[in-house]
Amino acid sequence: MTKTDPASIVVPPHWHDNTEADNAIAALTARVVALEGAAPTPPPVAGAIYGFASAATGGTGKPVVRVTTAAQLIAALALSDTFVSVAPGTYALPSITYLRGDNVTVQGDAIAPGVTLTGYPIWIADGATNVILRNLRHRGGLDVGESGDCFVASNGSSLLAFVNLSASGYSDEGLDSWTNNHDITWQDCIVGPGRNPAHNFAHLIGNHSYNLSIFRTLYHSTMYRNPAVGWDDNTSALSPQAIVGDVGNVIVWNYTAPVGSVAYGTSIYYGAKANVRNSLYKGGIRAGEAVDVMLGAQMYQSGNVSRDGKTIRGHNVLNPFPVPASAILPVLPVTTDNGAALIASIKANAGCRPLDAEDTAALAALS
Repeated sequence: MTKTDPASIVVPPHWHDNTEADNAIAALTARVVALEGAAPTPPPVAGAIYGFASAATGGTGKPVVRVTTAAQLIAALALSDTFVSVAPGTYALPSITYLRGDNVTVQGDAIAPGVTLTGYPIWIADGATNVILRNLRHRGGLDVGESGDCFVASNGSSLLAFVNLSASGYSDEGLDSWTNNHDITWQDCIVGPGRNPAHNFAHLIGNHSYNLSIFRTLYHSTMYRNPAVGWDDNTSALSPQAIVGDVGNVIVWNYTAPVGSVAYGTSIYYGAKANVRNSLYKGGIRAGEAVDVMLGAQMYQSGNVSRDGKTIRGHNVLNPFPVPASAILPVLPVTTDNGAALIASIKANAGCRPLDAEDTAALAALS
């Protein structure tokens, strides 16, 4: 692995607002590439991280590790206190790749053809804290059941930011948070279909995770869990936490089920406490409820639109669940323009950049 002197690189702890993700993904990218001897690209300026992981700094100011092969990437993810700069290309992961370190950024170059992962997932685990995954796409490709996610948080990990990720081709879920995680943001992501039409589940949250933000993310051509926000999947006991999930400005488009099944949009269930606000839904074949609450959960919802009139369940609490000022999502209104501004924002910001053909088609379908 090639290391670049971190003293020569400035990685801002927070990103500036109001820019498109075509310019996103790190001001660092061009500088690292230049120091590695490749032709630099104009320094991009990326958007802020919002929500419960807004304080994440990841590998800011830490040694930079440049990776160009899957073996190098796997080795780098075993480190703490590191900024992992991933060169464009395809990286086949032969087994679950665990990230257990603290203060880590893993960031793909915003240079064609972009960074594509295949095979097994990246799994942030076992109490890892202050981690940013940014500008990576994972196209799965394996039928390996519950080991076939794309990007996972598990086992007490915290202060995690999943930003500008694209996921599809999974055999379980594209995105996943399971078991005692907290203070996580998923932002500007695109989750497409999995490998099995009968288990085409986009984004699962459960088993006592809390303080979770899902913002400005597209779920398309999936069947269920767009996202599904739960707390206790065994008893449906109500969460003792002030809030489990804060969902804002997501688009769930063409959620579709095979014969004999029903597709669902966003589900709040199993004792979770969640807000669902200013989001846009359009069902596909055999689409059911756009937004639902069940199994002991509590939901506050407002400002959501179903383009095809699918049911948006009314909230079963009177007021939104509280979110600290540092975690407030800057959501756009949807009801005033039928989601036009949100669609434009998703097109400008979501997904791993530069877009591949799959994501380009998914964004083009929004109208």
